[in-house]
Amino acid sequence: MSAVRRSSLLVGVLLVITTAACSDDDDEVAATPSTTSSASAVTSASPAASPTASPTRSGPWLTEVNRLCEDLVDRTIEVRGGDGFVPTRESYLDQKPEIDDLIEEFDAKVDDISVSEDEQEAADTFKAYREFSDADDAHLKEAADTGDEAAFQKQFDAAAEPFRIQRAKLTAAGIDCDAR
Repeated sequence: MSAVRRSSLLVGVLLVITTAACSDDDDEVAATPSTTSSASAVTSASPAASPTASPTRSGPWLTEVNRLCEDLVDRTIEVRGGDGFVPTRESYLDQKPEIDDLIEEFDAKVDDISVSEDEQEAADTFKAYREFSDADDAHLKEAADTGDEAAFQKQFDAAAEPFRIQRAKLTAAGIDCDAR
């Protein structure tokens, strides 16, 4: 598993919490149905490209994924040690190895859960989110590696709106995973 996939946890947690605290219209976006295409979920500029039937909001896969997400939040908070919601370049790089390990473990557990046909749309939405988060973290890592705090913060801030849109898709699918 790549370091990119594993390191997106910190970025996801921080962006979700930051954007949730700063946005008053999350409920409006979250009520929009998600798309069924993984590719459009990653690249779509709006929360929903087309209306679809609502995905199953409960079931064994969703229950287990949401439980794993709760555990990941707790473990991430331990790693961050109260470092705040917006990391410095230095704290991001310092915490990245531990966060990467947590994400790798989390993703392996999620990948091992059987998905019923009724929950496949939610699983596809979560997979698209994970891919989006991994790609964004790769960009953040590139900015951090420049050694320029301003470039790092600019990249971090640029991801806020796309993360808000992706989180709305997760919420619509019945997934609550602030730490991924």
